[in-house]
Amino acid sequence: MITLRFDPLQIFKTSKTPIGLYARANWLDEGCGCVWQGDSSETVAYLTARQAPDGSWGQSPAETIRSLHTLYLAASEKTENVGQALEWLIKNTLTHLLPEALDEELRPESFRELPFIKAHDPLTRVCATLYLACMFGLENKEAIPEHYEIIIRWLEDHEERNDIAADKSNILRALAVHRVYAEDAAVIRLVAELGECQKTSGLWPAPTPFFLTLNTLARLNCEMAHRQWLKAVPLLETTQKKDGSWGLHDREWNTFLVVDALKNKNCL
Repeated sequence: MITLRFDPLQIFKTSKTPIGLYARANWLDEGCGCVWQGDSSETVAYLTARQAPDGSWGQSPAETIRSLHTLYLAASEKTENVGQALEWLIKNTLTHLLPEALDEELRPESFRELPFIKAHDPLTRVCATLYLACMFGLENKEAIPEHYEIIIRWLEDHEERNDIAADKSNILRALAVHRVYAEDAAVIRLVAELGECQKTSGLWPAPTPFFLTLNTLARLNCEMAHRQWLKAVPLLETTQKKDGSWGLHDREWNTFLVVDALKNKNCL
């Protein structure tokens, strides 16, 4: 289905970043090796040493989201520290309402190398919390299903607006990782909208991010999503760099998203 000119895994082979640790453990079969275990332990120890007694990082939802995502990538198993952090994040983010503003403004760089993009702050924080809860196996925990319904209602209430493409990207990401809500009618509508605006090149118009959207679509068992994937494949083939990576910036992250998508599509 796809022919790559270069090995996309080569960029990860000596990487000690959280992304690299995930790739080495899951795609390069290093997870049981002493070298990987040492690199992983170093990253986990660095993070947990800076975790507050209440489970957060600096009482900051943004920093706690980033730290939890790092632990998901870099740690071999869920630890007590992860459970405490998720409890804090859920308690402080999933509050039954989506207020107009928060005491912590989320800057665009807050989402660098995270599967979300800058959008309306309260909704983005909720989507990230739901995503992390699912990735750590807490998709049915109290408040999680309720807030999935909340973001779906938000989407319905704002469907006439033309300035929420970034919010839709974040909502779709959160929905796509939940075993039940990945089949929701809201997902079908969002995927259909993406199909309508996808360019002949395979790209989607800004602010919809190409690599992240491609990765999200690859998670879905949906014919419309698969058609968009096929439309984007030639772009992946022609834009891959000699080191196996993609993109001008954040190349390791972009490559992670592509390889993860290829794995989900059984293409690699």
